[in-house]
Amino acid sequence: MFSILFHISLPLVFLLHSAEELFDRSQRQVTAIVLRITAFSLILVSVLFALCEISLYPLLAASWAFYLHLPLHCGQSLFRLKYTPGLVTALLLIPYACFVASDLLRQLDWRTNLLLAAAGIILICLLRLPARLFLKSRPV
Repeated sequence: MFSILFHISLPLVFLLHSAEELFDRSQRQVTAIVLRITAFSLILVSVLFALCEISLYPLLAASWAFYLHLPLHCGQSLFRLKYTPGLVTALLLIPYACFVASDLLRQLDWRTNLLLAAAGIILICLLRLPARLFLKSRPV
């Protein structure tokens, strides 16, 4: 059995990470806030699906997407040679992400994990699209 508590804690972990990103003044634009609210809503729905035993896959896909994006904060900071919003929580959450990812890799075959990771990344890209359209439709 999966360590379901770690997956169900994803909304709390996501809120913590997003709060750090929004704490930086440059991230307080309406688009960033709308994107985070949309992503948080998707995560909550996937948790509800898991709790109601409808399907665990949306939550696992969202988990993979979140865990795979954490090292990007470290890479951005190394590339820019300065602090990147979300770096502190990314560094704190990488061990958590490694534990959950290793659990997923033990429980599911590599093809399923690869499909879940791809689905999660596609979901993130689809979530960014409405936020970008919202930004372009706003008058300057």
